[in-house]
Amino acid sequence: MPDIEIKYVSCVLAEYLADGPKPYDLVKAHCAGLGISKTKLKAARKELNVKTINTGSTWLWYVPDSGE
Repeated sequence: MPDIEIKYVSCVLAEYLADGPKPYDLVKAHCAGLGISKTKLKAARKELNVKTINTGSTWLWYVPDSGE
């Protein structure tokens, strides 16, 4: 997968998560609606060092602060 694609998906993901944690199902649906595959989403998650929180009923994704 070319780096430019991962950079694009990383930007989309960072912007989507900019206002706080979001349920994984919403993240996945948002990205799928933009034609982003799960593979690209996974690569972008790694690139951004996205963290997760298990709420017991769902997983939340968020981009940590630079100090985290």
